[in-house]
Amino acid sequence: MFVPKHFTFEGRDALLAFIEAYSFGVLITHGDSGYEASHLPVVVDVQQNCLYLHLARANSQVEALAACDTALMVFSGEHAYLSPRWYVSSNNVPTWNYSAVHATVKVTLLDQVGTIGVVDALSAFNESGFDEPWSSENMDQRKLDTLYKGIVGFRLDIETLQGKRKLSQNKKREDRLSVIQGLQAMSFGEGVARDMLALEEVHMDDVENVTALRLECLKEQFVIHRLSVDARIPDAVLQSRYYWVGKSDEELSIVCNSDIAVSSSKRSEAWSCFKVCGPLNLGMTGVLAGLTAILRDADISIFALSTYDTDYILVKTDVFLAAQIALKAAGYTL
Repeated sequence: MFVPKHFTFEGRDALLAFIEAYSFGVLITHGDSGYEASHLPVVVDVQQNCLYLHLARANSQVEALAACDTALMVFSGEHAYLSPRWYVSSNNVPTWNYSAVHATVKVTLLDQVGTIGVVDALSAFNESGFDEPWSSENMDQRKLDTLYKGIVGFRLDIETLQGKRKLSQNKKREDRLSVIQGLQAMSFGEGVARDMLALEEVHMDDVENVTALRLECLKEQFVIHRLSVDARIPDAVLQSRYYWVGKSDEELSIVCNSDIAVSSSKRSEAWSCFKVCGPLNLGMTGVLAGLTAILRDADISIFALSTYDTDYILVKTDVFLAAQIALKAAGYTL
């Protein structure tokens, strides 16, 4: 794989973690019958530095593997088209951002016991997120035995690993951040935008005047409610983790989790929240001013709230990532 120095992706642990995260790969062999490729899920054994998979016994690549005993596996991560219109600078062309890992492997054929172990390991790994994971123990043994006869398991000992992350590292910072915003606006670009944003952590040393303030991105989504001045505050609001109440002669305002039902005369939905990691000294000045100025320049409106210990800034959820990008570019740690 051609890997210019800008796009180098190295480190055994990082590359194996990538394979585990994107574990559906392509197994490629070359033999007397030419090139053959199979699209297959794998299980990663970090300790043994190997992969496990199985193929249908009828797959002609089984014979190719037995004959050559070496192969190449290709794993692809997030990828997306980049439009030239997203760059701040001029004279750019269309391109594609992506991440990938190649593994050259030595292949060992497994017996039936080993093959059954591969099936169990694959199902355990992929079922781990379910409340009631599927297990072969739930299957009729005779049917299982028939199915097992139709597959062949393999152990792939990794000989070399090569990674590539093409995420606009060769572009200026303002171009990278602008591309992230462009990707975020497209349904196909969210994964690459997330990868690029994570990679920006590497470049934080380039930012001058980095502030010591840290921000936390709250997981909750919020709604801003307006009620009549004499309305009752729902018990569910008072029992929630985060809420704010403001009252004047004209209105009662409540900010709370979007899951809480509030009978309000007006509401604004889909707000996400930054929390300034405190506690802050009450005599401290410029905290909100600095944050709001950055978001103002990014054309992002806010709803600011404060407690005794710290400040909170709400922005609309559809621009939350853009707000993170702007704050990171200004030197804030999220």
